[in-house]
Amino acid sequence: MSELDRLPNMVINNGNSSVSVGEVVFQTVLAIVAVLFGYPNMGQMAILIMTPFVVYMIAKMNALFMPALMIHCSSQTTVMYVAFFSMMIVCIFKANAFNVRGVRLVFRILLLVMPFYIVLTIQRMVLDLDTWQVAFGYTCYYMSFWAFLYCFLISDTFNVRALKFIVWSITVLYLFFAIFHIGQFSYLLNCFMYITLVYGVWFLLESKRVIIGVLLLVYSIPVFLLSQFGTFTFLLTAVYAIIVFWLWAKQKKLAAKITSVASFIVIAFLMVYGILNYNTVHYGNYADHMDFSSIESFLNRAKFKFFSDRAPFWDAGLEQLLVLKPVLPMHDIPNIIPVDRIEEVTFGAHNTPLQLMRIFGILAGGLLVVCYVVITNLASKYFENYNMPSIEVPLIAIAITNSIVLFLTGTAAMLPGFALFSFGLMGIAVGKNCRFYGFYNGE
Repeated sequence: MSELDRLPNMVINNGNSSVSVGEVVFQTVLAIVAVLFGYPNMGQMAILIMTPFVVYMIAKMNALFMPALMIHCSSQTTVMYVAFFSMMIVCIFKANAFNVRGVRLVFRILLLVMPFYIVLTIQRMVLDLDTWQVAFGYTCYYMSFWAFLYCFLISDTFNVRALKFIVWSITVLYLFFAIFHIGQFSYLLNCFMYITLVYGVWFLLESKRVIIGVLLLVYSIPVFLLSQFGTFTFLLTAVYAIIVFWLWAKQKKLAAKITSVASFIVIAFLMVYGILNYNTVHYGNYADHMDFSSIESFLNRAKFKFFSDRAPFWDAGLEQLLVLKPVLPMHDIPNIIPVDRIEEVTFGAHNTPLQLMRIFGILAGGLLVVCYVVITNLASKYFENYNMPSIEVPLIAIAITNSIVLFLTGTAAMLPGFALFSFGLMGIAVGKNCRFYGFYNGE
């Protein structure tokens, strides 16, 4: 029996006010216009104009505003920090809502880490003379975790209409980028390709929707092969998500198990294996991109990415932690230098747990790693539920599997510009599961 099954039989009720479809459409269109034209051309003026709208949507606590908030945050402007600070304030005022074991642990960890985050951010500004934007950018991973708690609070307003708004808004954003080359590339745009590929398979499995599935796959597969989306992280996430929602239809408990804490045990094994063996593994010629022309070329590229493009960074990041032993955050922690390279690496260890501990220290960073695993493990319980609308399952599966894969290969799941999709949808999954099992996340 899962932890969720053992909780008291009560009713979720956040008392959220309703919003009209017209208001949601207006806010979403406004967000798209702001990201594509306002922020790039008007700068701070656009940010000042949009800030009240962003704060209003967060205070409204309705999941129908998620797509507009996702788009605002994807701009990677000051609006992004306003959004996450607003979420933090809402969550603190709604502290009594987090009385679900696991969710309560996440809330307590984030409160415990908050002083470390505040001190480190101040040190970056005062001692390193960083601008506040740079300082917040350095410590931004911490803020992203609050997206999980905020979306847990608003999960009772998430429905198929909210899902469709998310899909259509991401689609419009992608089309502007792809057709008119308007707007900068952001990780949120990856979601469009995930959606077309994974939902293409989902439509194939749904009766009477084969044509839609074929059309989506006919579009998404060539784009995946020929564009910047053709990465192993993308491929692993897409295949992983497809397996998960297929299992959800067949063996729900197995779908939950392969996205639970067990997946992080596999990740730990892969990381250790890569660190111990990257200097000894040999591979032949490989292409500059994912190559499906032969099994040999594909495997050579895969070996290169794992043993040369990732494992050396993990090794260098781990070595730095062992040498410096930063139990508390170090504001001036140096860049890492992988053993097979001369130059310093400014983007970190290319790995979530190592990077969290490099930035926040072994103590606070380790707590955030625990927080990450707990969030994902809680979200995996969603797949044990037989009563979720099947159209939701692929989107939740994309968010969870992408976060698991990125735990090993990068840190993008924790970027504030993407966290409402990754952590946010996991918060929705946990909240909906709680709602189904009938316990209170209260006032």
